[in-house]
Amino acid sequence: MKIINLKNNMVYLKDYIYLRNTYSDCLLTKKVTKNKTKQWLKTHQVDIFIAILKEEVVGAIIIYYEKNNEITIFTKYKNKGIGSKLLFYILNKAKFNKYDLWAWIEQNNVLSYKLFKKFGFIKIKDFEKEFKGMNFNGYILKKFFKSD
Repeated sequence: MKIINLKNNMVYLKDYIYLRNTYSDCLLTKKVTKNKTKQWLKTHQVDIFIAILKEEVVGAIIIYYEKNNEITIFTKYKNKGIGSKLLFYILNKAKFNKYDLWAWIEQNNVLSYKLFKKFGFIKIKDFEKEFKGMNFNGYILKKFFKSD
């Protein structure tokens, strides 16, 4: 499996969008288009790292620098180590550059919660999000790398 920055290899954009839109409700976001995603990548401080296995996009991790390094992970297959590889990749980047990371995990998403805990994230607080008129309970998890 290889991990690449989508900004540097837009050939995978269509496959990334398909995977992302498959999980849009789980991510509490609207579906996106190719043109809007291209524009979004140009105008926002974000990176999208995608996992490629046999030329198939099997996962992605997004880091939102403008949201204090919030990260989001989604994968095509569960319990195959894809999320772990993506999270390990971004953790090494954050450790090297000395910036903290955080994520919001929906309360019922036990797999994601366990993944983040396995990699040393700590629960900071409970946090509720609203999407499409519904409230979702979750947790803010954080990994600290900054040296004070």
